[in-house]
Amino acid sequence: MIQFEKDGAIQTKVRHRTPMVSVPKIKRKLASQQKKGECGFSSPEPDNQDSSGSEAQLLKHNTRIRKKGTDLGELQSAIESIKETQEDIKRDIMALRNRVTSNLPPLDNNFLQLKHYVFILLLVLLQFIVNFLFK
Repeated sequence: MIQFEKDGAIQTKVRHRTPMVSVPKIKRKLASQQKKGECGFSSPEPDNQDSSGSEAQLLKHNTRIRKKGTDLGELQSAIESIKETQEDIKRDIMALRNRVTSNLPPLDNNFLQLKHYVFILLLVLLQFIVNFLFK
């Protein structure tokens, strides 16, 4: 989108890009229909390819199947690796939780300990001294 001024008026030009048409998908669909022997018409289409062309298509198809098989194997091994890593992390988290809960000091029924009472007593004494000096 481009905006510009022409003769005192603001003009806008929009450039739309047309989407690319994916041709390989259409070829694959036609190739699979030809292998089935039916093209969706009431009468069969004449075969314009010679036997070497169909062998080349079969070779390409077999190559694609092998590639998909290896890709599937790679994906499965990656998923297994991720699962193993998740199990390791889960075990580590459980070990850390057990370590943290075992190191907690036992809860005392005494809400305030002796150091708290001493601190409060010092604050009260300081308050008395401040009141006595500024009185």
